[in-house]
Amino acid sequence: MKASFILASMAAAMPLQLTLQDKPLSESLSQSIEGLEKQITYLQGEMEELIEHLVGSSKSDVEWVADSDSYVPKASGPIQNSSLTIYENLVASPNHTELVVLLSNFSDIVELLNDTTSNLTFFAPTNKAFETPLNLTKSEIHDSLLYQLVPGNSSSGAVVLSQTLGSMFLDPTLGGRAQRLAISIKEGFSINHGAVNITSLSKSFSVNGIFHSVDSFLKVPSKIVDTLLDTTADYVWFSSALNSTGLLSKVKDFKGTVFAPTDLAFSKLAAPIQAFLQGPDGAPYLEAILKFHLVPNTIVYSDYIYSDTVLEGPIPKGKYILGVETMLTSTGALPTQSLRLSITAWGPVAHFTVNVINPVSTTDWIADDGVIQSLGKILIPPRILPGGAVDYFTPCMTVADLMERLAGYV
Repeated sequence: MKASFILASMAAAMPLQLTLQDKPLSESLSQSIEGLEKQITYLQGEMEELIEHLVGSSKSDVEWVADSDSYVPKASGPIQNSSLTIYENLVASPNHTELVVLLSNFSDIVELLNDTTSNLTFFAPTNKAFETPLNLTKSEIHDSLLYQLVPGNSSSGAVVLSQTLGSMFLDPTLGGRAQRLAISIKEGFSINHGAVNITSLSKSFSVNGIFHSVDSFLKVPSKIVDTLLDTTADYVWFSSALNSTGLLSKVKDFKGTVFAPTDLAFSKLAAPIQAFLQGPDGAPYLEAILKFHLVPNTIVYSDYIYSDTVLEGPIPKGKYILGVETMLTSTGALPTQSLRLSITAWGPVAHFTVNVINPVSTTDWIADDGVIQSLGKILIPPRILPGGAVDYFTPCMTVADLMERLAGYV
């Protein structure tokens, strides 16, 4: 009853209104986007209350398990003895015998899982995860086990409400910062966009934390360039363009955020602009556009920021706006081009936009050296209007318009 009431309240409380009225298109759309962001902030509390009601409080008696279409709350799954440690409960679990054998090779991990003074969350691979060989070195397995450990007691409710979680693997590539896990509800309930499926969120606790069962062995993420070059990914045009302009080698040594347009994003460009960018005259402009998608030294997840140049830490609730410099620097005295990021989190979903009108289509593709945020539209530097106002909108853009916007950067 309560869940139905909350959903009805959310649906009726603030109906969406996108009225252009008698105003310039850019101004009307900006105001509409601002209105939507306010509504998202308003609904955040209602969404969190609903999920907490479904999943439970910090010591939930509800467990989420997968069915054929979605995840539904069911009171079933492994019972953890609250007088035993995580490790002792794993030893007693018939579904984790292979994991216990593996842990016998890593006394420091066993010590962590047995430490009664600690408070941990372990995403524990079941026997199914070991049906195929891991093909990892002992050092890689050790790092991956640390990656599956999260400081703090992440109950089922806390996991569901997270965009990312910081692990106990302190990644040297990130300057010793905690490598993060992305929690996804789009492809089913999973970690790192289906790399590992969470088969059960535990309904009970060990004396030093909790473990949740996963069906695969979660490996430390690969580098950004490897993800972009993955043939199963949707970045064929973007990775090919990086390679043709010589930027791919720079991305190999890159640490930061890549706003990666999908292949569909490229197809949305006007045909004359596509032809221009793929021709010899357009090569410098293509390189400039690609640099506009690369943010060095600042890693912007949907709920956390690692940075050498801006404020670091968790992203506050509500609407958060951040400016970050890209790799697009001027050939003269113009300032380095920046991106305006707007993030509004509500429950397990983050509304993440770039330069006002470009939503991130899929957030938090975790990489060893940063994060990839997927875009459904290619970013074009804004037009500066008389008086210094910034126009991010790009309707009916021509090749001449594109060259004008990139003047001074090519």
